Amino acid sequence: MKRSIILIGTLAVLVGCRPGEPTPAAQKAPDSVPPSAAIAPLPASPSPLNQFVDTEYRYADAGGHTALIQNSLPKGGSSIEPGGQVGYTDPSGVHYGVGVFWSRIVNTSDRPLTLALEFPGDSIPLPTAPDTYVRLTLPGDTMSVDKLTDFNYGIEGLREHLDNTFGKPTKLQRTIAPGGEALFYTAMLVHRPLDGSIRNGIRVAAGGELTYQVKLGTLHTATVPAGKIAIQ
Repeated sequence: MKRSIILIGTLAVLVGCRPGEPTPAAQKAPDSVPPSAAIAPLPASPSPLNQFVDTEYRYADAGGHTALIQNSLPKGGSSIEPGGQVGYTDPSGVHYGVGVFWSRIVNTSDRPLTLALEFPGDSIPLPTAPDTYVRLTLPGDTMSVDKLTDFNYGIEGLREHLDNTFGKPTKLQRTIAPGGEALFYTAMLVHRPLDGSIRNGIRVAAGGELTYQVKLGTLHTATVPAGKIAIQ
């Protein structure tokens, strides 16, 4: 594993947006089973989160029960906490840039939805960028609407979380009632970032299988299995 020191200017370009300055959401078509016309899903209520959304799409299971999935634009590019050290250095001395995101899953069906999300502890290579790799983690802090305009979406305790979980899988399990939602942080460490923007997010395939897609710049992507959702 190579070591590098990431300049603040490089990561600021990589993140591709400044805190408090979101860009409009980009809609993506679902890659799941189309819903049944016989079942009317519950609508997702308008949310102030929407202006910070990067990707949004609707999942439908084989019975036509639906859920809305949203993934945010990134924040980061400097320190984990205001005035702190730039980026993150792991226990072996390797330095990373850090990006903070959130995802939102809204249960628009009339049945409970179970979410079981898991990120691997290992590093994730980018096949088209052999000197660059990323690590994903699920911080334990609670995301809420009132933190949207805060530094790094208001996440707290991230450095301690990384110290305690580095190299280990992280998990999130929720049961979402009909009409309810789960809103949670995700974070990514980047070793040797590339020029261009970060775009990350959860996707759901037919059958409820979850993947998490990482995109650096316009050419470099990686997709990892990330768990499952099921509408009961």
